[in-house]
Amino acid sequence: MIADSPIEESARRLISFGRASEPNIQAAYLFPDHAEIRVLYVDDTVPQVRSGEAVAPFYFGPSEETPYPSAIALIHPADFRSAALPSGWGDWQSAIAL
Repeated sequence: MIADSPIEESARRLISFGRASEPNIQAAYLFPDHAEIRVLYVDDTVPQVRSGEAVAPFYFGPSEETPYPSAIALIHPADFRSAALPSGWGDWQSAIAL
């Protein structure tokens, strides 16, 4: 992903809104993609991922505020860098802290 690309700018706005509306978000990560915003929030109020299961994102279509399809996932801090990521998201090394 190219820094300051339109999709990254939209992701930053989406993350800013998420942080403002949910005070338990401890961190936010973008998983680069050219067609979809893929964000993972770390939040200690969500349950841990069950053994053998991948993180399960919620998917949203484009809107006026976010002109790209988006996928939002929430994980418990204990799952950070250990839970399996959704198919196509790449690996933990590709996560960009925002």
